[in-house]
Amino acid sequence: WTLGHNEWSDMTWEQFSTTVMSELFLNRNPKNARRVHLKDTEHALALPKAVDWVKQGAVTPVKNQRHCGSCWAFSTTGAVEGGLAIATGKLVALSEEELVQCDTNGDHGCKGGLMDNAFEWIEKNGLATEAAYPYTSGTGVTGTCDAAKKAQAAVTITGFKDVPHQDEDALKTAVAMGPRSGR
Repeated sequence: WTLGHNEWSDMTWEQFSTTVMSELFLNRNPKNARRVHLKDTEHALALPKAVDWVKQGAVTPVKNQRHCGSCWAFSTTGAVEGGLAIATGKLVALSEEELVQCDTNGDHGCKGGLMDNAFEWIEKNGLATEAAYPYTSGTGVTGTCDAAKKAQAAVTITGFKDVPHQDEDALKTAVAMGPRSGR
């Protein structure tokens, strides 16, 4: 395991948490949690010991939220991008900026949010590609939802499920299906 330096390497935890993170990361049980046990005892032996979704073409290149507390949006798009790639064979970068600017379903742009809220928003509204609605909130300013860009939905989802806390079997099952969103 190797670590490198980045723009946060010289910060203390207090500096990092007040500059980059939001208070919403402390929320451990979102009000709309959908806890479903995914364990499949009949097929448990068929689960792979390891899965590399990058090598399988279901993960986009590394992105950077910079000084915006939008990790929730990046986590959400990563999971949806992976699901789309597995379903269609095409890896498409999706718009974190659309979520940051337009999703007000309990999310607060650069001030934080939760993946469950973002998944619900995508179910109702769809999501544009990163090319159609590029990321501009890296300075920490959320901006205003652009209705013209928002209208260019490239993907929708029909549902999502949360992996129960501390359930390794359910997590193995979920990861075997595709890239996951986590906090």
